[in-house]
Amino acid sequence: MSNVHPNYIKSSNIVLSTIVIACIILLLKSTSFTIARTIGAMVSTLIIIGTLAYLVRKGYTWVKYLLLAFSIIGTLPALFLALSESTIVGILNITQIILQIWAVVLLFKVPKSVDTSTDITA
Repeated sequence: MSNVHPNYIKSSNIVLSTIVIACIILLLKSTSFTIARTIGAMVSTLIIIGTLAYLVRKGYTWVKYLLLAFSIIGTLPALFLALSESTIVGILNITQIILQIWAVVLLFKVPKSVDTSTDITA
């Protein structure tokens, strides 16, 4: 664990905080999620995000590109969704977007000398 750059730990914590925010959003919108398929999709998404946070914490360098791709793909629809939701849910969605972008920026600020010390086989 000592070989992992502190930005990986910070980024992992930020990604985990977005899971907490997502759970709060789920509680606030619980009345609109009655279909089992919708709940299953949300739980699956939270598991994927949690797995990404774990891999980031372990220092896998390729995860930053995956997180960047997910952030790019998910930011625009999430922003439109945030603007169409209630005020509290919208603010929480925008907070999630900002935190995810911050997590990606932290990962890309890791120096290359540290970045190559943990490769895909670590």
